[in-house]
Amino acid sequence: MTSAFPLISLLLVTCIGLMSVGLFQSASDLGRGPLVVVAPPWHGGPAAIVAAAGGRIVGLDQAPLSVLADGASAEALREAGAWFVLGSSALNFFCGTGADT
Repeated sequence: MTSAFPLISLLLVTCIGLMSVGLFQSASDLGRGPLVVVAPPWHGGPAAIVAAAGGRIVGLDQAPLSVLADGASAEALREAGAWFVLGSSALNFFCGTGADT
């Protein structure tokens, strides 16, 4: 029998990392460019939440728990069920580009 501890630990570390980025991000950043939408994978996942908020997915690739979206406000995405909505500067943090947006 496989232990669930490594999976739970990874999920916890990921959530803490996302929360820290979200807390230190300026509110003005959420109004510019695409938004990183982190949402639960059930009931259509992040794509369904973006559609419910009136936005559209940007880009071809999608992660199981997140998408890049445009056309909807951060508030609308949260009301539609997103766990986190991060601005475009979060992409620099996660992708390690070092560029300013």
